[in-house]
Amino acid sequence: IEVIQGNVFLKDLTATGMEVIPLDADGRPLAEAFPAERSSEAWRIPLGEFATTWYLILVHR
Repeated sequence: IEVIQGNVFLKDLTATGMEVIPLDADGRPLAEAFPAERSSEAWRIPLGEFATTWYLILVHR
């Protein structure tokens, strides 16, 4: 897997918090959960630190 830098933006999502867990090909965590960043328009999830195509996103309401 080639690691790329970028962001995923989730708009119009009502939440009090959001955590992201990068997963390996078997669905196991690669690292501890990290918080998504909140702006006035969207939640931002930064990509590029982990070589993965799978993430578990925990939405807190």
